[in-house]
Amino acid sequence: MALKKILVVEDNEDNRRILVYRLKKIGQFDIREATNGQEAIDADLLLHVIDANHPESAQQIDAVDAVLAEIGAADVPRIHILNKCDLAGLKPGIERDEYGKIRTIRLSALTGAGCEAIRQLFAEVFPSPVPASFIPDVPVPTDTSDAAPCP
Repeated sequence: MALKKILVVEDNEDNRRILVYRLKKIGQFDIREATNGQEAIDADLLLHVIDANHPESAQQIDAVDAVLAEIGAADVPRIHILNKCDLAGLKPGIERDEYGKIRTIRLSALTGAGCEAIRQLFAEVFPSPVPASFIPDVPVPTDTSDAAPCP
């Protein structure tokens, strides 16, 4: 099975490399730094890293969204990663939408605070199939006439 492609989109090279380094330790995924638009189109998930302490972070989000739409990657699943949450006075953690899906993760790539939320994100977005070793070998009865119906 091919590894899921996770693309880290961040204009600050140091921040991007630190986060990619931390994410690669999780394993099981093909973690890459964004270098061109084609990578965004081919990705299974975009992690848009945003400087939570930057005064124009909302405008930066809009600019990235516009570029992604322009290159045909607007429909690629995307999660906002609010980096430097400690400097912005935010607690590390997860923000969910009205449906309970993770939309934003607050963390500090430098200190590692909040990075465990990435592991939770990957588990929710890319659930692993149950390995065959976890499926009990239970024979299916041939006569199920007296079986209780499913609730």
